[in-house]
Amino acid sequence: AGLIDLQAADLRGVNLRGLDAAGIDFRHAYFRSCDLRGIDFRQTLLEGASMNRANISGCFFADDLPAEEIVMSLTTGTRLRCRAK
Repeated sequence: AGLIDLQAADLRGVNLRGLDAAGIDFRHAYFRSCDLRGIDFRQTLLEGASMNRANISGCFFADDLPAEEIVMSLTTGTRLRCRAK
């Protein structure tokens, strides 16, 4: 099984709470005002995604995604930039 391709998906306002996100390609996706509570994004591609005003309580993020990037995306809608591995 390969990646589930949701690149550049417009998911504005969608309730994804508790989603099993392992293996999903969310690069450049738009999560404005989404309910993302409890999602484990550690095995998910998020480069370039935007999470403006999303609810991320209880989420896990990959180690290559700095907390500052997440905060900037939540507050200003910037795109997530992951550190080079």
